[in-house]
Amino acid sequence: MEENGVAKVIRIIGWIFIIGGVISSLILGGIFTIYEKYNWYIAIIGSVISIVNGIIFIGFSEIINLLQTNCDKQAEIIREIKNTENSLSKTVIVNNSLKQTTNEDLTSNNKKPIDETKNTAHTWRCAKCNKMISELPCPYCGDNFN
Repeated sequence: MEENGVAKVIRIIGWIFIIGGVISSLILGGIFTIYEKYNWYIAIIGSVISIVNGIIFIGFSEIINLLQTNCDKQAEIIREIKNTENSLSKTVIVNNSLKQTTNEDLTSNNKKPIDETKNTAHTWRCAKCNKMISELPCPYCGDNFN
């Protein structure tokens, strides 16, 4: 797997921050002297800040790389699942019995097997007897919901 291009650029920027910041902090420590002596405060504080900023940028580039790797792995897994799904046979329910079918059976004549148990499934509750029903009037208590 290749490294993400954005991650490469951010990593390079991080290293530029570290190297450039440390060098410029050391130079600025000599320019802004205190009583004709080298200013170690500017050199040390500037170097630490540059290193921290550079490490943050390098950390962001690593996060981007890990996300890219994760995305590539997920795409690979999805391809494998689709290949496996296409090669396996499927089990469907027809007339309350299991039937083993292949993908060719499902796509032939553009007809899909019908799960006939859905036709008899209860869809709501009767307000009077609180039983699950699928037709009016209620077959248990005769209530017509009027």
